[in-house]
Amino acid sequence: TSSQRERFQQTKTESSAKEDQLPIDPAQFDALVNKRVEQELHRLFAEHPELSRAGSDPHRALLDAAKPGSSTAQAAGHHSTEAIAQDLRSSIEKYNGGVTSVKVPESVTRAQKEVVECYRDHQGRPLDCWAQVEAFKNSVRQTQTDHWKEAL
Repeated sequence: TSSQRERFQQTKTESSAKEDQLPIDPAQFDALVNKRVEQELHRLFAEHPELSRAGSDPHRALLDAAKPGSSTAQAAGHHSTEAIAQDLRSSIEKYNGGVTSVKVPESVTRAQKEVVECYRDHQGRPLDCWAQVEAFKNSVRQTQTDHWKEAL
């Protein structure tokens, strides 16, 4: 029972501490965020003095520094957005190159339409459409089987 009392006291203390922390006011939150952004900008300008000489718009200077070929971006070893986008494009092309499209047979399309019509006709009672769903699943299964037989 003494361990139960200790756990109760600990829980009571933790809940009291949480109650003492009031939610932050939105104005205070905005001020806190702005302060942290300013601190981060000052840190960046201290690390990269060429940014502070870039002119009146420090945000533009940061964006320019991130462009491909920029000495700041190269020195930091960062990948540019364009390089990342190009990598993604090549990966997508590689993936799409290996995928062959299969013409969907009329039986699958017809079964799909029957399922959709049944769901529309029986809104609120989707279990009434079990027969149409099973017919659709069977037609898809048969199409897949036929496709693999042709492929092998």
